Amino acid sequence: MTGDPPDEGAVAARTLLAVAIVVSLAALIGIGLAGSGDTATSPEVTTNRVGPVSSDTSTTTTPSAITTTTIVPASAGADLRSSVRNQLGYALSAWGRFAGSGDLVELEGFFDPAGPQYQQLLTEADGLAQNGGMPYQITMPFPDIVTEADTAVVTGLVVFAREDTVDQTFNWSIEMRRSNADSTWGLWTVEDLGNFTG
Repeated sequence: MTGDPPDEGAVAARTLLAVAIVVSLAALIGIGLAGSGDTATSPEVTTNRVGPVSSDTSTTTTPSAITTTTIVPASAGADLRSSVRNQLGYALSAWGRFAGSGDLVELEGFFDPAGPQYQQLLTEADGLAQNGGMPYQITMPFPDIVTEADTAVVTGLVVFAREDTVDQTFNWSIEMRRSNADSTWGLWTVEDLGNFTG
């Protein structure tokens, strides 16, 4: 038995079987990772525009709008989204305190003073200060965050809760902008995406 040469057909069959198993396992692992939704393994694509932005979203390069695409490592994208999520949480908490007091100081550092949302709250400050109510707890439990350069759009359900009222839920798109001065995210504006019934 030890002196017999191996059957070439059997060796070829075993080799082919081993290669097929390895290829199948590699394919299964790749499918598992692609379908897992794990953002840590998926790179984030960031598009930066240089020049005027037009409504044309084609990839054609023209002298008036040059588009460059950068692949950001997944960890950098995750860190960026985490930074936006944290700052949004602080901004919503500040908004809740402001809603109870009308004190604009509550919004400092969390809202961009040049933004439309801050300007709207500025008009509401006197009325809230005169009523002097309890603060709201404002949360966005499951935000969907899309970042591009110094802008982030966060969509999801926002809940206003206070002990003396019924909770109110809104379906919002919130734009956050990052200041060049200190790279802090500030709440810029809110768009109501429609009534939520739940």
